[in-house]
Amino acid sequence: QTCALPIWIITDYSGVLRGNPPDIGAYEFSPGPKIWNGNISTDWNNGLNWTPNGVPSCSISVTIPTGTPHPCIVNSSIMVCNDMVLNGATFTINSGFAITISGNLTIQNNATLNNNGSLTVNTNVIKN
Repeated sequence: QTCALPIWIITDYSGVLRGNPPDIGAYEFSPGPKIWNGNISTDWNNGLNWTPNGVPSCSISVTIPTGTPHPCIVNSSIMVCNDMVLNGATFTINSGFAITISGNLTIQNNATLNNNGSLTVNTNVIKN
């Protein structure tokens, strides 16, 4: 007699990667902030470019630090995030593309914002 191996669901209800081993329930953990690691490419939409893995959703705050293998470039459809911190990094929005930040945008430690597309910040832009 053979048994089928279970098929593991790798993301929870909100698209957040599940723990290993997974626990019960729709949400594995509260989504916390995401940090750009740029390990794979410049693509915002590649979840492996973020720590923890996964593309940020609209309720997630993000930090783009300096010193990553690849800079973060918005080169796709509209992105939405809660708060964004550019910490010494270069962040580029390419022509024809947009990012909407529902919270604050903080630009600090000589970060550079190359806005060749469209940037909407719904609360404050803070430059330190």
